[in-house]
Amino acid sequence: MAVAMTETAVAPPAEVIPAPAATGAGPKKTTTPAADEAVAAPEPQPVAAEQDDRQAEEKLDEWRHTIPPDSLRLRASLGAELYGVEYHDIGTYGPAAFGNHNIVTEHFHEAARPIPPHVGVLQQAGALLRTHTATPSDGTLMEKLEQRHAVCLTGSAGTGRFTSAVAALAQLHGPEEVYEIHLLAGYGISALEHHDDVFVESGGHILRVDHVAPNEVLGFLSSAAAKRKARVILIQEADPRTGEANGGEVRHTGPDPLAVFRSHLKTLLRPLADEPGLSPDPSWVVAYVNQVCAAEELCQSVNRARRPKEIVAIAAAIAKQRPDPSDLTGVLSSSQPRRRDLAQQVLACPQRPGILHPPRLNQHERAFRIAYTVFYSQAVNYVFEATGWLLEEMDEASARTGWNRPVLEHAVADLLGGTLAKDWLEESAATTDSGSRVAVLRDPGLRGAVLDVAWHEFDNARPALLNWLNRLASDDDEVMQRAAAEIAGLLAHFDFDLVFTRLVDVWAGASRISIRQVAAWAAATAMLGGHAGNRVLRRVRDWSQGTLARQHDTAARLYASGMRQPALAWTLSDLRHIASDKVQRGGWVIAEALNQLFDYADAAVLLQELARWSRDRSSPLLANHAARAMLAAADRADVAQPSTPYLLGLLAGGDVPDDDIAALWRIALLDPALAGRGWVTLARWIRAADVTPGLRLPIQRLLRGYADDPVMRRRLAFYRDRIGLSGAGWIDAMTGVVR
Repeated sequence: MAVAMTETAVAPPAEVIPAPAATGAGPKKTTTPAADEAVAAPEPQPVAAEQDDRQAEEKLDEWRHTIPPDSLRLRASLGAELYGVEYHDIGTYGPAAFGNHNIVTEHFHEAARPIPPHVGVLQQAGALLRTHTATPSDGTLMEKLEQRHAVCLTGSAGTGRFTSAVAALAQLHGPEEVYEIHLLAGYGISALEHHDDVFVESGGHILRVDHVAPNEVLGFLSSAAAKRKARVILIQEADPRTGEANGGEVRHTGPDPLAVFRSHLKTLLRPLADEPGLSPDPSWVVAYVNQVCAAEELCQSVNRARRPKEIVAIAAAIAKQRPDPSDLTGVLSSSQPRRRDLAQQVLACPQRPGILHPPRLNQHERAFRIAYTVFYSQAVNYVFEATGWLLEEMDEASARTGWNRPVLEHAVADLLGGTLAKDWLEESAATTDSGSRVAVLRDPGLRGAVLDVAWHEFDNARPALLNWLNRLASDDDEVMQRAAAEIAGLLAHFDFDLVFTRLVDVWAGASRISIRQVAAWAAATAMLGGHAGNRVLRRVRDWSQGTLARQHDTAARLYASGMRQPALAWTLSDLRHIASDKVQRGGWVIAEALNQLFDYADAAVLLQELARWSRDRSSPLLANHAARAMLAAADRADVAQPSTPYLLGLLAGGDVPDDDIAALWRIALLDPALAGRGWVTLARWIRAADVTPGLRLPIQRLLRGYADDPVMRRRLAFYRDRIGLSGAGWIDAMTGVVR
């Protein structure tokens, strides 16, 4: 639907910013449908009715609203809830996207130049080497590396391939000389033919790729690495259709689970040997580890773990709590194997024989329990509504129609049963601010386990679940939409192609902005699990570099959710392409995406690139987005000195050229859509300099430059008293020249 505008008003494009993210549970709210219009910008139309004129102004005010900083990011606890392992971020420094706590070194390249592969230092190589558990394939890998400069390590994801590769290279080259090479999405290994300088002299390198024929690429990689006395390990999935490995290929074999547990528990406990009351002799550590490993329940849980990360999580929990080795039930109850056992009990509703058994009661119970865990910590009315929708999808998948849902027949505790009912009854005091009770789980990690079992252990469940998530995503309530995104991201971790083809890709091209935001959240959630990270990066690269405006918007929203590429230049290349799309004119999505890139390592480099955007005449839209991004970051406080704007501190320290900041400020202060916020933010900078004399010099240089500009001088004279800049002597001396 198009919103009628006055003759003087300009209708904004359709990427209207959604309301700020909900931070707490509450009753269901309905958003204004006008906030989700089609991508195409409506044409300005003259109107006579005062009501239409007022609606147009309200629409324009909503459009001009910025995105609250960090409001599109995922919750910090989401990774632990869905995957059972603590993940902290989906950015460059996140373990989910680029390896086990891989920290990369940024090599910035101007966006106009060809973008090369990226090489990053694996600063966790030493820690991985200390905790590495030998596998049957390690000997073969070391033998191949001593004979060749390039080896292909194949195996299933999540079995420790990456750790084995890092450990092997760390032994041969040293922990400080292990690197990971990232190829830009869409580029094959052949791209290294033009950038063989990415191999560090005498270093060890890891390169993760999709399916390639090892014999076709290992020769080239070996030749390129040999020139620099380097080695490279190519990691990829094993092809089940091939027979024995040949040539430079090594089939990875997973480590012994109990040995992994023992190694990590010893490493985690040894720093505790200096605690008061404990013997400094680490022999007590060995004795404690032996006692724990002898416990039968521990061995069962460790042997049923699906991947080493789950074993490491068990070791970390035991090291933190140090329970009695004879009673590990409490600490093991929150392990992923035990959670999956409990999830099977939750969904294994008992069959009730007899003619009085209500029809489809078991399905009703399962649907209610799934909805209850999906909407954990939210008002229970979401559970009721979502349960009804899931039952409808189950009936549709079963080709049943006309089944009415019972009313006042089943109590919540009866539908939950067992553990979930206990959580519900014992935590009955938990309510939202409005007084509505919330869905409670004493172990939030059960949320992902229940969805795991529902997805894998029940026949024909997938069509019903996918249709259900699509219905949640289409709702106007952000709580419903976030739930759909989070669960779709988890399921994409299990079946990436199915979930992205059926749901996420469709959402990414939706006409409604809120649904495109759901696609961005789903892709960000999928990255948290670790296995789908590279595939998500390729998808967002396709969205951002394609020709569809809606997919451009989705990619920008994914970056605004906190995701980034391994190299800063890659992310900026995507955002630069998206920012040139006319549909993004006037919106704040690009600004928030750029704001997510500001951190204490990249701020100076990023500001220099934004200044280049501001001077770029090839696309006039870039300058506006650059100014918006600078304004979004200008309010950030310095962590060390909260009263100091971070960018102002960089300017005072000489880390950012004055001309770059001045160019961005000038656009922000002259643009009619940004001037109001721009002058208020500049006034905040000036007041910070008023109380911190060390910050005054850059402000003085900035104002002197504007005093020489007739346009800026008139603007400064107009705003001087309106934003409260008079009073202090040094401020009057600087701004008095323009009065």
